Amino acid sequence: MSTTSFKMRASEAARAEARAIETGAAICTIKHGYLKRSTKGTLGVVLSVETDTGARSDYVHLWIENADGVELAGRRKLDALMCCLRQRELATALARVKTKVDGREVEEEVEGLPGLTNAKVGIVFQVELSIGDDGRERRSPVPYAFFEASSRMTAKEILAKATKATAIDAMLATLTDYDRRGDGRGPAQRARAQQGQRQGRATGGGFADMEDDIPF
Repeated sequence: MSTTSFKMRASEAARAEARAIETGAAICTIKHGYLKRSTKGTLGVVLSVETDTGARSDYVHLWIENADGVELAGRRKLDALMCCLRQRELATALARVKTKVDGREVEEEVEGLPGLTNAKVGIVFQVELSIGDDGRERRSPVPYAFFEASSRMTAKEILAKATKATAIDAMLATLTDYDRRGDGRGPAQRARAQQGQRQGRATGGGFADMEDDIPF
């Protein structure tokens, strides 16, 4: 009978204990991004991300526009992401990705965002604790803020031409899991509410007239 042997891979052994994304800051690789509408017509950007420690989430959402075309707070998050990647524009192109439809994973054609593919960015995640429609508890990592991977600067700091990154550490000093288990709302409602009420304030404005002074 033949025998099989395995060599221990130290890097993978270390990563084996860190598969779930937790509340906090992480340097991430965006595997891909694409546009998707919810069943109620809300337009969102879906990101598949993997942290440097091997934790991964394939369905990180930024809700950017409701069914009536009204801009949501997630649109500002997309602006912040683009700024931290030093990208002034993101164009779409047809792509095929695995998505969830009625709880099943299927492959479908989507409006992809190739400018995000394999991009490296810092993300401050806030884990949302909720009760799903099936009555089971869920832990969903939601982007609270983005920052440049190399400098740790947020979009606000980049646009202000700051010389030192301080915002992320200040956020992390008080950031905790976001417990929505008792609010009686569905997952999609909670996600949109969180982005509108809390995430929208994480990277404040004040830069509306700076289009001619973007430092990249």
